[in-house]
Amino acid sequence: MKEDYSSSDKKIIGVYAQDIEEIIPEAVSIVKYEKIEDLRTLQESALLFVAINAIKELNSNFEAYKKETDEKIEQMLQIIESQSQQIALLMSNNAQ
Repeated sequence: MKEDYSSSDKKIIGVYAQDIEEIIPEAVSIVKYEKIEDLRTLQESALLFVAINAIKELNSNFEAYKKETDEKIEQMLQIIESQSQQIALLMSNNAQ
């Protein structure tokens, strides 16, 4: 990631196409520009598509973990309830 303050007081944030190319090569094009043979340009729409799909995947993973956690909590509550009933029964038997 690149941060640049030189043009004004406004903070500008960007990325290098070469950095993105390592991760998502489809998002980078190599073009010739004047004397530069391999200028890399970034297709922002490809990054947006990848980001949206990553968010969907993270949300799906979160929902699966939440469901699994909720099920485990329910199991634990049932065990606690069962043990509480057993303790109450033992205490009532000892009181007699």
